[in-house]
Amino acid sequence: PEVDHEGHHYGPDSKQTEDAVHYIDGAIQKLVDGLKPLNLPINFVFVSDHGMIKVDPKDYITVPSIIDRNKFVVVNSNTFVRITAKDEADILPLYKALRKEKHEGYKIYLAKNFPGRLHYSKSDNKNRRIGDIILVPNGTKAMVDPGRNPPVGKHGYNPYKVPEMKATYFAWGPAFKQHQQIRPF
Repeated sequence: PEVDHEGHHYGPDSKQTEDAVHYIDGAIQKLVDGLKPLNLPINFVFVSDHGMIKVDPKDYITVPSIIDRNKFVVVNSNTFVRITAKDEADILPLYKALRKEKHEGYKIYLAKNFPGRLHYSKSDNKNRRIGDIILVPNGTKAMVDPGRNPPVGKHGYNPYKVPEMKATYFAWGPAFKQHQQIRPF
């Protein structure tokens, strides 16, 4: 969590984030060195869960004010705004109202129509975590609530459009070919 924390707070290219990466590198080196005396055929696999990108304040988009927070629960991660209706009868009227507003900086989806390739499925949504309506900013824009600034570094963008979201995968040991680079998966 050290790299994620520093990346959010200071940005992915900051000295603090670089220092956190070196700290983790040192911890991995201690692990590898500590296991060497065992003389076992150990394979190592290290992955990250996501990448990160710096978001510029010029790319902030304010969450639409027409959302009545007495009727809807709004969860804003800045890269998605998930809107859950307290009464399901309010879903379509809000969806239609949002579509009527000028919204060049983001897309509006009913959760049931969210793109499947992003693996954010309404069918897996037993706790309504996904919401009923989802707002997705274009590119690396960030949805912000009035008076609140998001962290400098963000993740959660579409990895097909924002390559910085791709995770890291390193593996080595007797089960792996050496000096091999594989295609993204």
